Amino acid sequence: MGNSSDYVTIQGIFSEGYGSISKMVMRDKTLPVIAKAIYAYICSYTGPGMAAWPGRKTACDDLKINKDTWTKYIKILKEKDYLRVSQRTNKDGSFTSNLYTIIALPCPKSPDTVEPDTARPDPAASDTNNNSLLNSTNNNKKDILKNLSANKKNVDKFRESIKR
Repeated sequence: MGNSSDYVTIQGIFSEGYGSISKMVMRDKTLPVIAKAIYAYICSYTGPGMAAWPGRKTACDDLKINKDTWTKYIKILKEKDYLRVSQRTNKDGSFTSNLYTIIALPCPKSPDTVEPDTARPDPAASDTNNNSLLNSTNNNKKDILKNLSANKKNVDKFRESIKR
């Protein structure tokens, strides 16, 4: 075992730090390219390096975006649960910095955009055919179950890869 002053250095592009980026996030067709750039930027700080997290102003300068753009796309990353942000404070409760956490097993928040149907059926319109709606609902349930099953398999594969 080496003494406590031993250390390893890296030269070249990895010398200031590096990180891993999820292919799933990069291939998410619903995620805007700016959100992907911000995600990649944050991920680049997860590996060893001599620099600390630079803060929002420096990150925005590096990415050539303004703070409103940063905030807009951080919100999207949080909604998809690719990223979580918590505020860090001093002992007196004053804000010091944000802590960005990359999520390995995201559970996206689904906004509840469907309002319940509280209208009573119109007895005068008894010839209305609800079969198409019923079939559509059943097909949606099948699709959801198929997606949940595929997602569980991906989670299981991920967990297995971590154990190795």
